[in-house]
Amino acid sequence: MASCRCRRRCSSVAAAAVALFLTACGPRPESVEATPEAKSSAKPPGKPAALALALTANAPKRQPNRYDALLTSLLPTLASEDAKKRTDARRKLDEAAFLAGRPGAAAERSALCEAICYRLDFTLAMPKPARVWLIKQLERIGRSESVATLSRLLAEKDERIRDPARRALQNNPSPHAGRQLSQALTRAGNPAWQVALINSLGYRRYKEGVGALIIQAKRGRPDAVRVAAYAALGKIGDKTAIPALEAGMKRGAPRSRARRVATDSFLLLADRLAEQGNKQVALDMYRQLLSKSGHIKCAAIIGLGRAGGTRELPTIFDALADDDAKIRGAAMSALTLVPVNVLVQAVRKQKNASPEFVAGLLRVLGRRGDRSTRDIFIQAASDQSEVVRVVALTALARVGDASAVPLLARAIVKGTRPEQQAARRSLYRLSGPGVNRAIISSAASEQFEIKARVELIRSLKTRNARDAVPGLLTLASGPDAPARLEAFKALAALAAGNDAPALVKLLVNIRGSSERRVAENAVVAACKRRTQERAAPVLAALPGAAGSARVSLLKVLGRIGGAKSLAAVRDLLKHGSTAIRDAAIRALTDWPDPEPMPDLLALAKGADQEVHRVLALWGYVRMIGLAGEDGPRETTRVSEYERAWQVAWRDEQRKLILAGLSDVNDIAALSMAERFLDNEALAAEAAAAITKIAGAVSGQHREAAKRALRKVIAASQNERLRIDATVAIAQIEKYDDYITAWMLSGPYTRKGKRGPKLFKISFPPEQPEAREQAKWRLVPAGVNRDKPWMVDLKKIIGGDHRAAYLRTNIWSPKNQSAQLELGSDDGLKVWLNGKLVHERNRERGLKPGEDKVKIRLRKGWNRLLLKINQGKGDWAACARLRTRKGRKLSGLRYQAQRK
Repeated sequence: MASCRCRRRCSSVAAAAVALFLTACGPRPESVEATPEAKSSAKPPGKPAALALALTANAPKRQPNRYDALLTSLLPTLASEDAKKRTDARRKLDEAAFLAGRPGAAAERSALCEAICYRLDFTLAMPKPARVWLIKQLERIGRSESVATLSRLLAEKDERIRDPARRALQNNPSPHAGRQLSQALTRAGNPAWQVALINSLGYRRYKEGVGALIIQAKRGRPDAVRVAAYAALGKIGDKTAIPALEAGMKRGAPRSRARRVATDSFLLLADRLAEQGNKQVALDMYRQLLSKSGHIKCAAIIGLGRAGGTRELPTIFDALADDDAKIRGAAMSALTLVPVNVLVQAVRKQKNASPEFVAGLLRVLGRRGDRSTRDIFIQAASDQSEVVRVVALTALARVGDASAVPLLARAIVKGTRPEQQAARRSLYRLSGPGVNRAIISSAASEQFEIKARVELIRSLKTRNARDAVPGLLTLASGPDAPARLEAFKALAALAAGNDAPALVKLLVNIRGSSERRVAENAVVAACKRRTQERAAPVLAALPGAAGSARVSLLKVLGRIGGAKSLAAVRDLLKHGSTAIRDAAIRALTDWPDPEPMPDLLALAKGADQEVHRVLALWGYVRMIGLAGEDGPRETTRVSEYERAWQVAWRDEQRKLILAGLSDVNDIAALSMAERFLDNEALAAEAAAAITKIAGAVSGQHREAAKRALRKVIAASQNERLRIDATVAIAQIEKYDDYITAWMLSGPYTRKGKRGPKLFKISFPPEQPEAREQAKWRLVPAGVNRDKPWMVDLKKIIGGDHRAAYLRTNIWSPKNQSAQLELGSDDGLKVWLNGKLVHERNRERGLKPGEDKVKIRLRKGWNRLLLKINQGKGDWAACARLRTRKGRKLSGLRYQAQRK
């Protein structure tokens, strides 16, 4: 019983839904009477959320496919008043159409289109939005099976239905679709509808519809219809439209829209005919347009090149000499469209033309890049006119090949300056097989003067011709010194690591000092390109070399470096030859790393010759700076400078030491520089060093830095130095109460956890039981000179998705309330004396004082701990203590390394 009642209730709801559609939307013009069941239930119920859609009584029987069920489920909600339901239904239908329209799924596409057409043809009282959405799917995937349905929809009175149907037919690839649009045009009476149909025919380029369009283009039609017909005829490209467009160009006011569109369409039709091969017809049309002005004339000139031949060249040449730059530009464009063989013939016939005209023709021909025209340009490179020669030499970069190398080489040497520049550029850009071989061959040939050979060798470096290295090695041992010199310069850029032994052999056999320096550069460059044992070829040749050859090899070792090289150089420091000892010392001073520092210090103290002591001290000071803060050394940089100072015996050397000391961010460096502020000869250098060091160490040693700067102001006689020191003090005092003495621990990471997720993870510095396991290091001073108050963790640590901890100790003269002002990038946690006082997990940029925390300092030492987590980008923190009213808090001291 319950089951029967349910069926009766469902059928009543369905019948009421159908009746609602009949009442609200009205029947379609072509629909038939509703079913008896629908009539019996035709009472006005309220609007339900979804409506069932019934078919007309005379709907033909067909075998349903899987898309029928989909449409049955979606159609009731395609026009739902509920936006979410409507959107979901449309999305599902779009997805189905997209999938069915994929390549290789013709059967699925056809089935969906047939199901849609069946619903459009026979569904009773379907809401317009639903019908429109179904038509949109046919626009996307419809073929011949959709044409009949869409054609019937063209007769709808409601433009909201017929216009989507027109667009669907416009995009339908079936030829029947064009026929239906053309037939609809003959029946259309509304001008706006006529324009829409005409635009569709033009879009499709439907040639069979030209007759109907010509009728619409005749006099007496509304202007909008005629204009649309002109535009469509131009797009379609059928020559039978020529009379209609010619008539349109003459009809109406000269500046009327219809006349302008007819002219533009006439031009477009000519282009279409030229593309189709009807060049003679197109030429006749272009000639008619030459009497026009503006863009029409320019386009007609270009058209002559597109469709013309030899007979049209005089007209184009005349345009090439026109006063109007746009006309000349059109002529140039036309010549680029003329067949190459026709253009070549034209160039060869211009015997009495002006040089400028010939140059213009050659320029156009060169842009074509056709290598078959090479001989024309080679011949033109000897023309009497410089303008022609320059254009010819320039064009050889595109049309030339290996045979053009000798010509370009001679032009570089013997031509005028513009010719030399053009020839040099072309030689650098010349492409094709065998070009580099031809350059090497010409560079080795005695038929070329030495200047030309040097230019040829130089071009190989610019061309990055690594395949020319064997030839360059041969030239580097040739009889001509300029060629040898240039070959070594090219080898320095091109030689690979495996070419190093050959270069070393050449270096050993060199006699001239100027070539030797260049050859040394080539050997160094090749050895540095070796993947391992970079100095091996040089070390292998060293025992057998003597005199200047051994000196050169030592210089090379000094620039390559390495443990074996250093051992070999050390062995020669006590050589019997003064020249060899000198070369060994100089090699040590040029060493690329700080390894020879002990040797240089010993030489600076005890070398026999003063020049060697000077060189050794200079090299030692250079390597202190080269080592940097993380360099391999046993003492601090300040200690190294102290040692150098003890050895120095000239003021010039001491000035060099002070210059190096100024780059050391250490309080000991500041103390050392202060000692020489009273030395008249060194006062300026000492003051400059103090100013620079003080700014870097002011974070950890604020008072000492200000004290040293005040000494500079009091003692210096240089106004500029006093101003710099005053500015430095002001900068320090501006951020006087920021905490800059910090210890750093980290970074800490956790696999799979990104920046914000690390905030709640407890790492050793915040774990009482594991606190001793944390490793701490002093935050270096002067990391960010522009913002000394900021701890720049990105520079110190770097990386993404990690956390770090900062720790310092604060001495307070009494128990007192205070305000902790903080900034961080990104999240921040704060502990004071082991108690969590603040936390903020947020991705943000650093803003000093963004977080303000009220705290209580106890008398004596207080420990402050910060945790800063990092997502991406910048990573930094800053902190300072003030009164709760935001004023400066006096009497505090900070110490980072207190246990």
